Amino acid sequence: DFIMTTIPELLDVFSQQTDYVKRIKANVVKAYFVEQNAIKVTDFKANHLREFLVKRLSDGVKPATVLKEFQVLKSSFKLGGFKTKVFKKVPIKGADIKRDRRMTPEDRQALMRTHALRPRESNIIEAVELAIETAMRRNELCSITWDMVDFDRRIITLPARITKTKRGREIPMSSKCIEICRRLSKQKNRTVLGFTNNALGLAWARWKDQASKIYPPVKSLRFHDLRHEAISRLAEKSFTIPEMMCVSGHADQRCLLRYVQLKSEDLLDKLQ
Repeated sequence: DFIMTTIPELLDVFSQQTDYVKRIKANVVKAYFVEQNAIKVTDFKANHLREFLVKRLSDGVKPATVLKEFQVLKSSFKLGGFKTKVFKKVPIKGADIKRDRRMTPEDRQALMRTHALRPRESNIIEAVELAIETAMRRNELCSITWDMVDFDRRIITLPARITKTKRGREIPMSSKCIEICRRLSKQKNRTVLGFTNNALGLAWARWKDQASKIYPPVKSLRFHDLRHEAISRLAEKSFTIPEMMCVSGHADQRCLLRYVQLKSEDLLDKLQ
């Protein structure tokens, strides 16, 4: 019965049905509303949301991060069957700043040097390489099973149930992608990487933390930035927008273009 449900209780239900990253954000939002005497969902108003926004910004949290926390709260409302109009009443200024982080040669060097100095983290390098070769999201990468990989056709078929957009798609395999997958196939795991989404997220965080001792800026590199890297590389290879959408799985070209960060020096040859 959701009628008497409080915001923290609603977030608890949401946390049980979501991934690791959203669970962390849900816990942050929950902690705030526990301190606010656990407001009932049916009593929730725009001023409650506005006060949460002001508090988070005053704590030094970036607008884009607060937006993701709003989205987690909104998703929990949808899960409980509650209306979400209240979220339209509280816009977050500066939250739509485009992220343009790509993996640099220095990032890669620091990660590889760190990897050479520590016990092997199962398939973490392969996960990074596949992310860049296929432009898949982390959850998609971790969900691929061997029946989805067709070496003869050079295609990885993602069923709708594992994609963010709930639409299936076929991803062409580069020569490097085929090489990585053949290497992984010898491990006999049910999934290609042998990682759960949460396990890969934790392994990536540990690897970055250690690599940042060699090269501090690598700390800001997110696993999702590898998707930016992959799509930007497709653009640099002169893939058309429809071709990039076919690989990336974007349904809207505006969403796709947010991921494309071209390097100015790579455009010089086209100007001559």
